[in-house]
Amino acid sequence: MKYSRRCRLMPEPDRVDSAVEWFMDFVSGPAAEWFAGRDSIEKLVELAKTPNAGTIDNISPRRLRGIATLCVVNGRMDDAHSLMDWYIQRGKFNVLDSLERASAFDAALAMCFPTYRER
Repeated sequence: MKYSRRCRLMPEPDRVDSAVEWFMDFVSGPAAEWFAGRDSIEKLVELAKTPNAGTIDNISPRRLRGIATLCVVNGRMDDAHSLMDWYIQRGKFNVLDSLERASAFDAALAMCFPTYRER
C-alpha cells in the first residue's frame, strides 16, 4: 500500500538529519521557553490574566477556568479565589462569556469543592 506524502510520519531517509536538527532546535528553543513560562501555579495564574495574543483586553475564559480548576484540585484555594474574584470584578468579558456565566462557574466550584466554598 502506498501512502501519500502528507501521511508519512517520518521524512525521507536523506532528510532525517535535518528533521532531527529542526526538532531539537524547536524543543530547546520555543518549546522550552513556552514550558518555562508555565512551570508553576503562580505563572499559570498570571497567564490566566493575560489577554490573548493580538488583543488588548480579551481574556480567555476557557484558560482562566482551567487554571482556576487546577488551583482548586491542587489545594490552592486562595489562588483560585483571587483569580475568580479578579475576573468577575473586572467586569469585562469576551463574546464567549458573561458575568452570569462567570458567576455560575464560581458557584459550581463552590458546590463541587467544599474547601473552595469555605472562603
